[in-house]
Amino acid sequence: VHYLSDQKVKKTMVRNTLNRVAEHLKGTRIVRCHRSYMINLDHAQIFHRDKEGVFIELGIEGIPNIPISRTYADNVREWI
Repeated sequence: VHYLSDQKVKKTMVRNTLNRVAEHLKGTRIVRCHRSYMINLDHAQIFHRDKEGVFIELGIEGIPNIPISRTYADNVREWI
């Protein structure tokens, strides 16, 4: 899990599956967008599409663009 604390990116290890985490966070602004990623969509700044797919940019140094897979695109679309 990557998170912001005092304007710095920090990370921690969570010993659980993303399916269980997603179930626990159901109804919040944190949604599954890829088989390997969940994102707090309140922090999404830019959505862009290129030849490799659709990505979310957070605009935070040290955090790469997060892919949106076709499988989980509806989760993100509901928020938009």
